[in-house]
Amino acid sequence: MNMKYKTAWKEGETALYIDFSDRKFAAKIGVAILLKIGVDTPIVKNAVLFLRHLLALSEQRDNSPVIVFAHSQGAAIVEHALMSLSKDERKKIRIFTFGGWSFVAPDAAHPESHNYASVGDLIPRMGSFNLQYLAIRRYEGFKEGLSLEEIISRLAFGDAIKDLDNFDARIIEKYAQDRSKYYREEFKKISNVTVVDSGSLWEHSFNNDSYQAIVRMKIDQYRPKKEPKAELLEAKNLLVESLV
Repeated sequence: MNMKYKTAWKEGETALYIDFSDRKFAAKIGVAILLKIGVDTPIVKNAVLFLRHLLALSEQRDNSPVIVFAHSQGAAIVEHALMSLSKDERKKIRIFTFGGWSFVAPDAAHPESHNYASVGDLIPRMGSFNLQYLAIRRYEGFKEGLSLEEIISRLAFGDAIKDLDNFDARIIEKYAQDRSKYYREEFKKISNVTVVDSGSLWEHSFNNDSYQAIVRMKIDQYRPKKEPKAELLEAKNLLVESLV
């Protein structure tokens, strides 16, 4: 794995990234499977060092925000890397995943961390099938104007009809209530997951327009705001004094 450094979009900013694009496809698949079954790989250790390097840079720069964008398998790598950090370290890192093989849990990093998955992206469906399935059902339900409780009720009664060989209304109702409790807990796990529109079926590329629009929004959100020039502040103060 190569760690590369690159000057970012504006003067005074630096973007750092881990690049393992030179790995063969079979090797990437092998790593993805190992990560999914809970086995750390050497790249996870490198990712831990990388995240701690970002934290050290942040401390040198007045604790500026640490923002991590992780795409595809990178989401699974950073998910594992977080487990090797202390709670205080994790809470300082804002992680945004795109088309992730895994989703970063709501309490795993800074509270503003979030997972984004295009509705047409195949990888999240493969890597986190159950959670992405629920995220898509929620996405579709919201598109219809349903509330989350209405979506849960639809899922629960759908399970009752599918699973029960019984037409007793009381049994169906009880089963649906139990399933509703289950779905409420499952939806908590994806409270930081958003399914976004995609212009291309099964599009997984990080260059997906939906993903890039979010990246640009996050960069603008966390980019340091320039302080107003002193002479402008003085001019405003004079104006205020003259109006008093």
